Amino acid sequence: MITLLHTAQVHADTFDALRDRIAPDTRLVHLVRPDFLKRAQGGIDAALAGDIGAAVRAVSGPVLCTCTTIGAVAADAGAIRIDAPMMQAAAQTGGRFCWSIVWTAPPRHRATCCARRWTKPKTLPR
Repeated sequence: MITLLHTAQVHADTFDALRDRIAPDTRLVHLVRPDFLKRAQGGIDAALAGDIGAAVRAVSGPVLCTCTTIGAVAADAGAIRIDAPMMQAAAQTGGRFCWSIVWTAPPRHRATCCARRWTKPKTLPR
């Protein structure tokens, strides 16, 4: 069993579809907390960090956080961030990559680097 921490229901649906395709016998439990993302828009304060940490620690077994905005705090509490391993795997495949900065949780503007492979290396995506 794997627990996934999401900030939108659409991600639960997406991961269920992926699971059905690649590991249909795997049990996923979705913890969907849109309130975490809403509260994080002004920055992650101590109260929110405590709530995220408590949610992660309340789960027995692995927790996978699918939200970049709260990912660092969830990881501090023991969750696995989905974005970091995906970027590491993408970087190890070789080829050309477009690096972009995604700004999260304004006004703190915590930057996260994201790798995206493009198929036409002669032009950069806009």
